[in-house]
Amino acid sequence: MANWDDTLLICSNPEVVKKAALAIRWVKGYNNWKEGDTKFYGTTVGCVPFMEVIEISKQFPDDVITCEYSIEVDRWSEIHTIEYRNGESELIGISPSYMLGTIPLKNNEDIDGIHNRAIAFCRRLDLMEMDKDGRLFINWFDKEVCLKFEYDGVDGKKYKVEATKCREYVDFKIYEGLIKYDWRELSKEDDLPF
Repeated sequence: MANWDDTLLICSNPEVVKKAALAIRWVKGYNNWKEGDTKFYGTTVGCVPFMEVIEISKQFPDDVITCEYSIEVDRWSEIHTIEYRNGESELIGISPSYMLGTIPLKNNEDIDGIHNRAIAFCRRLDLMEMDKDGRLFINWFDKEVCLKFEYDGVDGKKYKVEATKCREYVDFKIYEGLIKYDWRELSKEDDLPF
């Protein structure tokens, strides 16, 4: 959804997380806070709660608050990781975020596993770098690339996956194995026609 920004807030002090969960104006129904949590995930509209977290960090000066903000910058999706301590903030990293295509499987664990494997590959192409002024940025791999891999589903099924990445978009084709094949490695001793 346009202009919707996601925040993952992490702090070892549950009181800090509670304060953020209750004080910041989150989109109703798009947060998952529970009493005693040390992590909180929520969505805001129009901007991330940067200044609000600075104020909360002033109230809890001995605690470190880490926020991962998923935002869109010039059409590219990025996750900015910021640490807050005693009213001060520091950008400690950025990583790419991807718009993932639909996977036609019913098991969420398989969907997450396939997504995570594709994202890990994509993040090897889209690298965090620093410009001459010391600012972090993502150097996006600007060519279309297709990753093919096999995935063992939680139900014992085997899938072949084609994940096609074009900038921040990743589309999927999933093939289900219908026939079981036994494979053996060929060696020099085999009588090969070539």
